[in-house]
Amino acid sequence: THIEIDIRDRVAFSKFIKTVKPDIVFHLAAQAILLQSYNQPVDTYETNVNGSINLLEAIRTMDYPCDIVVVTSDKCYENTENPNGYQEGDRLGGFDPYSSSKAMAELACTSYYCSYFSKTDSGVSLCTARAGNIIGGGDWGQNRLVPDVYRAWSEGLPVEIRNPSAIRPWNFVLDTLQGYLHLAWQMNSRKELNGEAFNFGPQTGFGKTVAELIGSLSDKWPGKEVKYGDIIAHETNILKLDTTKANKVLGWQSLSSFNRTIELTHEWYYNYYRGKYAARELTRHQIGQYQKLMADSSAKPEI
Repeated sequence: THIEIDIRDRVAFSKFIKTVKPDIVFHLAAQAILLQSYNQPVDTYETNVNGSINLLEAIRTMDYPCDIVVVTSDKCYENTENPNGYQEGDRLGGFDPYSSSKAMAELACTSYYCSYFSKTDSGVSLCTARAGNIIGGGDWGQNRLVPDVYRAWSEGLPVEIRNPSAIRPWNFVLDTLQGYLHLAWQMNSRKELNGEAFNFGPQTGFGKTVAELIGSLSDKWPGKEVKYGDIIAHETNILKLDTTKANKVLGWQSLSSFNRTIELTHEWYYNYYRGKYAARELTRHQIGQYQKLMADSSAKPEI
C-alpha cells in the first residue's frame, strides 16, 4: 500500500505510524543532494533532522515493538581527508548543510536510543546505516553524477564534471539495500545490536576517483563527450568507508566489484534510454540476477 505523507508534518506522520503499527521501519526519506542543501539549507535541516525526530518520536509513543533502520550517509563524519576510511566511532561533523544535517540525525538517534530505546521494556531496536556513494539504475536525482551523465549522453550533449580527482566509495545499489535488509533481519533476534551504527560500502579501502568512474562509463558508450568545469561548492576530496564492522558483526560484505557495478549501472541506463526496456522490467531483471548470486553458497565478493 503506497501512501504519501510529508515527514515534516509531525501530527499527520505520527497518526499514520500509530495506525499502521509497523514491525520494521526503513527510514530513507531525506533531502539528499549536496548542492541543493546550499540553496535550500532550511528545507534540508527540516527534512533530514526534524523529519527523523518526527519518526523517532512517533515510534516512541506508539507503544508497539519495532525495529528501525535509519539510513544517514557516509558524509556524516567530520571530514579529515582520511585515506584509510572512516570507522563508526570516528567523530561526526559536516562542512555543508547536507553533511551536518546527517550528523545531526545520527546524534538524534543516539539520544533517543540512550534516553528511551535502551531500556529493557522499550520493545524498540534502533540502528543507523551509513551508506557510501550508491550508484545503479533508477536514480533520477538532479546534480547527481551518474543520472546527470546519462541524461546528457542520451540527448547527445557533453557532461560537465566538477571534481574529477575526488575519491568516493562507489557501491552498487542492490549491495547496499541487501545490507539494510540483512541488518534489520539480524536486529530482530540480536538485541545487542540495538543502538549500533554500521557503514555500508564497497570493500574496505576500496575507492575510485570521479574521473575513473566517468572513464569506465564512457568506455561503454563510445564517442560521448566529457568536460571538466570549476568546483562550485566545497566538496570533500577523499571519502572512504571502513566496512570492517559490518563484515565482522553482521557477516555482510559487498558482492559487486567496481567493474561489475559499472556494467550493471550502464546496462540499466543504456537500455532504458534506448527504449529497449521499461524501468520496472530492467529493475526486476537485475534483482533476479542478484538473488541468484546471493543463493550461490560459493559466491564470494569480487575483487
